[in-house]
Amino acid sequence: MAAGTLVPVQASMVCTAMGKPNLPRVNAVGKLLLNVVAEIIEGKVAFVDAKLKMGSIDPAINKLFIDEVTRTIKGTYVCTGNHVFEQEFEFLLS
Repeated sequence: MAAGTLVPVQASMVCTAMGKPNLPRVNAVGKLLLNVVAEIIEGKVAFVDAKLKMGSIDPAINKLFIDEVTRTIKGTYVCTGNHVFEQEFEFLLS
């Protein structure tokens, strides 16, 4: 590992506040699973990368959830310092 490389930790280890995403209303059944890696620079969420691990066959539904999770992290997470964190989000659609 190079000097200064940030290793992902759990969001709860570096963030004192973490809002919950508003669930989009969709006409779908199943499970949607997102893996998120976010970078905190000087206490602010600077970058969010949300990858779909399991989702709908409808790309528009997947995008709704990815956009909502990204918006929630950028808008409600309060974190300290410089970190990279990893978090998973699981949604049951019914």
